[in-house]
Amino acid sequence: MAKNLTIGLQRGLRQSIAGGLGTGDLFSIASLDLQFARHKSLDSRVTHTRQSSATYVGGDGVIRTAVTNLLTYSEDFSNAVWDATSSATKVSATGVDDPFGGTTASTWRNDGTGFGDGGIRRTISGTSGLTYTYSAWIRRRTGTGVISMAAGQNTRFDVTNQVTSEWNRISVTNTADATTRGYIFIETPGDEIDILGAQIEQSSTVGQYVKTTTAINSAPRFDHDPETGESLGLLVEESRANLNPYSRYENGQWTFGAASIGTSTKTAVDGETITAFLTDTSTTAHRVNRSLSGAYTAGTVVTFSFYVAKPSNSDIRGLVIRLRTAAGGQAVAVGVSDDGDNSVYTFTSSSPFGASPPPAITSGSFSAVPVGNKWTRISIVTQASSVNTNYTQWDIGFSTAVSTDTGAGTANSELFIDAVQLEAGSFATSYITTEGSTVTRAADVASITGTNFSSWYNQSEGTMFTDAKILGIQSQPVIAAFKDGQTNSDEYISTWVRSTGAVRFGGAAGGATQWLINSGTPGINTPFKTAHSWAQNNIAVVVDGGNISTDTSALISSALDRLHIGRLYGSAQQLSGTISRLTYWPTRLSNDTLQTITV
Repeated sequence: MAKNLTIGLQRGLRQSIAGGLGTGDLFSIASLDLQFARHKSLDSRVTHTRQSSATYVGGDGVIRTAVTNLLTYSEDFSNAVWDATSSATKVSATGVDDPFGGTTASTWRNDGTGFGDGGIRRTISGTSGLTYTYSAWIRRRTGTGVISMAAGQNTRFDVTNQVTSEWNRISVTNTADATTRGYIFIETPGDEIDILGAQIEQSSTVGQYVKTTTAINSAPRFDHDPETGESLGLLVEESRANLNPYSRYENGQWTFGAASIGTSTKTAVDGETITAFLTDTSTTAHRVNRSLSGAYTAGTVVTFSFYVAKPSNSDIRGLVIRLRTAAGGQAVAVGVSDDGDNSVYTFTSSSPFGASPPPAITSGSFSAVPVGNKWTRISIVTQASSVNTNYTQWDIGFSTAVSTDTGAGTANSELFIDAVQLEAGSFATSYITTEGSTVTRAADVASITGTNFSSWYNQSEGTMFTDAKILGIQSQPVIAAFKDGQTNSDEYISTWVRSTGAVRFGGAAGGATQWLINSGTPGINTPFKTAHSWAQNNIAVVVDGGNISTDTSALISSALDRLHIGRLYGSAQQLSGTISRLTYWPTRLSNDTLQTITV
């Protein structure tokens, strides 16, 4: 059936292209068309996992946190991680029709003599005092008795009125102690209910459901331009950690130098309200900082970033940013200044400060990106030259004078500083919130496998189109790769970005590389379109409608059984960036068509 579908698609494509089919119609008859930016959702064939929480920019420009399901085996109530009381009986572990159109739900009955005998329970480690929400789809099968749920602390909430003969997603919210609970109780002996899709999330409201199996999972992220609100597509990132344990000032965890808490307030980039910092009237260095006790080792390339804004009447004009790696000197110090009323910060100098100054950074290692609502994200990249393992410190100085932190303060010398992040890597990634300890964001893993792949893929020829943007280059990030099941590079067809910035198209078959073609250098944070087309001895590639590059002596692997999105395999060559669209046709499109679709 899949073979006949592929043959039919190929025939239709060739006839349509020969008849002058427009590019819009051409995309409509692709066998796979993942329009991430347009739909802001995953195709049902795509599997996505990320074993941690993570942030993204919403369409309103506010930094949002993707939902993370803290429960494993969210649809497998037969797994031993689910602790049923002795008289809570699984009438049917699976095979029951579910709210998603499948048959993976399970039926439970209270076979005891009291309300405590019908519990289906989970407990996980929680943070005392935080709010958690527990949710599940529940449907009544028999009886009319009380159904209750518990979240966080061991407090039951009666949800009987929400349990009907139809599937309903029901949730309860509560603060937690050290143990966070997710309980469902069938309180009347003999009553039966169906259950599916259990989720515990650290939130006061219920979010989108995220399926889990052996590990926790977090929802995919669909990013937006923070200034314009433009939808950018699926955000895929490598694993990073925020080494600064307090990303926002709270509880005295940042140190002041000739500065204090001001009076002005502002909506921060994540929608919370924060208070400005104020310099005093002296001409000593005005700063906020924090010591990190050796957050990284010598030679590590690190990126320091934070968000900055100022009240409309503020006299602050300059910033001085330092990463101190020893008590007597800094790894980097950079002077920046705003443009006056608009509070847009620009690079002005890279003169190092301190008793033992290292080489100055270059302008390419500094960025000041406006992100809306008068906020600017500042980032600097440097390599630690010598690190005292007991002393690492970030330092943000600000004053009324340009490119210094020693200008005498005034009554209006206030500045907002927020979302401070220190990460090992050569570019800034999405904001990682910390509240007392370092936090690691896991890598995004997205793929299509099994019959979800074989139903549309042609082993002998094809064309892949991508529209993407990269945040930075680290380990030659892959946009997309057709691959076999091995953790090596013996069988693949892939599009990636080299360390030089050039887009590379490659393929391997029979354990040998068949083609490697470089074409175009789109740049960082710049959208670019690629087309990669192949048949035996007939390869063609193009970037952004440029010149076609070809190879006429290449074999095509017939062993490819999956599509990796944003990586080659595992965590190899992980992308950090957004994919707006990824399209595949099961035929080798003409060179003219490749140029047309990538303009």
